[in-house]
Amino acid sequence: MSARSIRSSAHRQILNWLRHGPATVSEIAQQFDMRMPHASLACRQLRTSGFIVRDETGGLRNAPIFLSQQGLERLRQDGLAKLRQHMGQFKSREHHCVLQADAANVLIGYVEPPSSPLVFVPNTATTHASPSSGNTGGVWVLLALESIEWINLDDFSSTSPPAVAQGVTLQDFGQRPNKVGLVRGQVFEATAHGALVEGLLFPSQSTKTAVAPLRLREGDHAMGVVAGTQHPYYPPPGLVALLPSPFDRALLLDALSSHGVQITDRQGLRRRTLPVTVLHAWLASKHTRMSLDKLNETHADLVETLTTAPSTLAPSLRRELASDFGTVEWSNDPWMPGMVDIYGMSQRGVEALLNHLLNTTELPFTVDWPFEDTGSGVQALVAQHPLCRAWVTRKGTLEHSTSTSVHATQQMAVVLVQTGKHVSLPIQLGDGDHKGADTNADLTVPASANELLMTPLVSSSETYSSPCPEGEEGRRLATALSLYPHGDEETANNWEAMDALASWIATPSEHRPARWVRVHHRLQQGWVELMPVHDAPLSHIVQAVANAQPTWQEQAFQRLRAELVHSPSLMLSMVELLAHPTMGVWSATCLLCGLNPDSNDHGDAFELATNRWFVAPERVETVLQLVFGHPSMDIEKQQGLLLGWLEKARQQPRNSLLHLWAESIDGLQANEPWLSERQRLAMQFFPTQWWACYAGDWLAAQLNSTAGRSWLQDHPMPWLVQLTLPEGWLCGLPGAQRPHPGLTIRSETLIGVKLLGEGPGVSMLNDVYEAVYAAEQGMPPPSLKSHPYGGWLVYPVEAWPSFDEAVMRDGDSSVGQLLFARSFARRIRD
Repeated sequence: MSARSIRSSAHRQILNWLRHGPATVSEIAQQFDMRMPHASLACRQLRTSGFIVRDETGGLRNAPIFLSQQGLERLRQDGLAKLRQHMGQFKSREHHCVLQADAANVLIGYVEPPSSPLVFVPNTATTHASPSSGNTGGVWVLLALESIEWINLDDFSSTSPPAVAQGVTLQDFGQRPNKVGLVRGQVFEATAHGALVEGLLFPSQSTKTAVAPLRLREGDHAMGVVAGTQHPYYPPPGLVALLPSPFDRALLLDALSSHGVQITDRQGLRRRTLPVTVLHAWLASKHTRMSLDKLNETHADLVETLTTAPSTLAPSLRRELASDFGTVEWSNDPWMPGMVDIYGMSQRGVEALLNHLLNTTELPFTVDWPFEDTGSGVQALVAQHPLCRAWVTRKGTLEHSTSTSVHATQQMAVVLVQTGKHVSLPIQLGDGDHKGADTNADLTVPASANELLMTPLVSSSETYSSPCPEGEEGRRLATALSLYPHGDEETANNWEAMDALASWIATPSEHRPARWVRVHHRLQQGWVELMPVHDAPLSHIVQAVANAQPTWQEQAFQRLRAELVHSPSLMLSMVELLAHPTMGVWSATCLLCGLNPDSNDHGDAFELATNRWFVAPERVETVLQLVFGHPSMDIEKQQGLLLGWLEKARQQPRNSLLHLWAESIDGLQANEPWLSERQRLAMQFFPTQWWACYAGDWLAAQLNSTAGRSWLQDHPMPWLVQLTLPEGWLCGLPGAQRPHPGLTIRSETLIGVKLLGEGPGVSMLNDVYEAVYAAEQGMPPPSLKSHPYGGWLVYPVEAWPSFDEAVMRDGDSSVGQLLFARSFARRIRD
């Protein structure tokens, strides 16, 4: 299709109008003040050309008309023709140009990306400016910035927007631009006899210096500013809003609630003070057929009982009041300005409160509706009240038909105000003093996936540990957090190229595996945990492990132990990854944790992974335990494997865990005693499972020396668990494991605990002494500081009471876990 303009202004007006949505022929005629036959003829001509289509499924009468893709392209070609006609106007970067002015429809050519969808075009031709406004005359135009298309002036092809750095020097301003952005809009307001003329140039700073449009002031309280400007927007009363984000709701409500009553649940309080007259509306909702006289009498009796003898209230009535209103302090005072928190109230209770408010208050009010159901028509009733400033809901639909409604956008603190069918005004939310400052300054965000999982966003992000980034990055991140955990795939897709983290957080769980494949290389450490291990794509499991925290890694290793047994293709792909400079060591770690060194099929891969892993070992503790923890491994083969690993481990740095493990194994094989200093070194650096079988002997040795006692009081250790593991429990150094001897230490050996001074390691040792002493004396188990039921660990398990999962939530977690595990094992055995 050649770039030629649309000759008929009526055709152009109709096509432009249909960009905003469907319309009937009668609506088109009314909009453009056309006679019905003329409107019908124009629509028929456009339909014949394929520029519009008519939906006749509901019949021909009032059938809606839609703009077709061919019609959209026709408008584009019309814009290109206008650009060709006026391209000589673009001589510098100081001015933009009106390319088309057709009644209310406008086409503007921009040489720099516009900062706001609301732009002021001064009419430089007029000479009779309004002295009251200070303007020279002009027109405010509302642009559809989301549809801006950048055109290369050399060949009129589509191109990318100009770089941000362009136009910042005098030399840049003087150069002829090589790109122009075409964007359509509509007249928002004309001032001082302003008029638009095709080919009219206007300066880029005109919007900042112009007086705000009168149309922005429909009420008395500003809810924010028009995005990209400093012009406040004052909405009319009865505003209705659908805002899922708690940030957006809070900003809107706070801006419109000054000197009025704010009904909301965002404080999360379960206590409130309400006028006793609210109960009249509540009784009326319960007893719809009760006469007014009877209702008044019932209300008076209820108020008297609540005031004088609330304990005599019937239990059923007391339960109903608590269910609908929560904990309430009933008052005889009238409504006062401030916040009324409705958290925990039922829908019936809130509706009764609102019905009473509508009939009694003389104060303006805003409502934050927390329920999805508004079937009783309460939304329309409240929004139409003359004192209602705003009705805000977070789910469902806006049932009330109004000329002004508010809808969410993908940007945090930016909403769309719908004023009329085709006018959407983006507003940066804030109070009346808002000047377009960064709204992220006081916000915090989680530093990792684990923090987000442990502290999900409810009504604010004040509990998070990291400051929110500034600008658009911060707004995207805050918006992503408000979408979590359900997410929004379209939003996540839009952000993927520019912001991997925001896209990852906003992704619905079912789409995370595919997103991980695309963005993992751009995602910072600590965020893979938003994807469960079983959902992680095996093709990229190594990359996931490299970015994960230890708990997630442990689960991934367990999954690999199951998968690698019957997936040779997965094993081969991980072997190929061993050569990667950064992922190679993690591929080796995964292979060593997942392969069976006793399997002939895994032998070659295991050897390659071993050689790569020892170059820069990761997760040493886990790898050693899993490699030497195969119970079915042939003893002779295990010894051969151990000799090879010991040789490689001795070559590691002397202060490394691998080197210390090798030295300890060497000492055991040479039957060398564990010297006290060596014991302390092992207890400080080895996992507790590696030395649990020596715990009794080592504790006795340390208590017998001044240096040992000094070390014990400064180093907290889980002694109660280490000493009371079941007899025969396999523990010890990987490659040299031995059974635990059970509890062998006596109270006379532990008497040295009483010689310890103060320190973080003393409390658990005192608990051990108290428990052992009580058992030896035939006394009941004492309640211990570390865990109230920990004393049972020194008694035979047959004498224990039954412990369920709740025991793990009390006191020291390791003590609770051992109590539950041994109790559960006893129940299974019995």
